[in-house]
Amino acid sequence: MSWYAFHGYNNGQAIDASAFDGAELNALGMHGYATQAQAQANPNDVNIVQAPVVNAAIDDYNNARDISPTQANNPSNPAAPAKAAANTAASAAKNALTSTFNLTFGNTTGLLGRIIKVVLGAVLLISGIIRMTGTDKAALGAAGKAAMLA
Repeated sequence: MSWYAFHGYNNGQAIDASAFDGAELNALGMHGYATQAQAQANPNDVNIVQAPVVNAAIDDYNNARDISPTQANNPSNPAAPAKAAANTAASAAKNALTSTFNLTFGNTTGLLGRIIKVVLGAVLLISGIIRMTGTDKAALGAAGKAAMLA
């Protein structure tokens, strides 16, 4: 396992990535280090494509650190591993959307959020107009006749 640090992520603290997370980070061009001090001295830059994977790796590290192996393997608490996995999946999905699309939940003020709303509204408006005028049936009829002629 290697240590990774990222500019502007995890309060500047390095993470000790698992083998799986380390492989993903390496595939994205991130550089891992043998020690925590080396990683924090040389943090990786993160772009928009890498952000969801970096957020997921940080969440995995923080969740694994929060639940010690004795808690996770405690027979009196059999739900602890499932709870940790669910928390990781939910926070990773939220962080991926937030960092990739600049969305905030409950208040989509990001530019991409506004664009998505406008495009969705336009699609619904156009499809409604096409349905009301009957153009959809005429276009399908013309396309069917053209296919038969060919």
